[in-house]
Amino acid sequence: MYLRHSTVRKNGKTHVYWRVVRSVRRNGKVVQETVAQLGELDAEGRAKAKALALVDIRVLDHVIVGDGITCLSEQGLL
Repeated sequence: MYLRHSTVRKNGKTHVYWRVVRSVRRNGKVVQETVAQLGELDAEGRAKAKALALVDIRVLDHVIVGDGITCLSEQGLL
């Protein structure tokens, strides 16, 4: 999994939205599937999201409670 950003211009302002995506194979082609929409993030939020993206999705299924990042920190995974 990894982070991907989208840049949107609204009312003269530029907004950068982040999401966690993973690569999956569908019909013989590799496509990116969105795992989580994260919205606008500051530098600290991007660092935490990047660490979260590096964790295996099977681990996330068992560990996420609430916002997820706090829980992973408590488990020593971040």
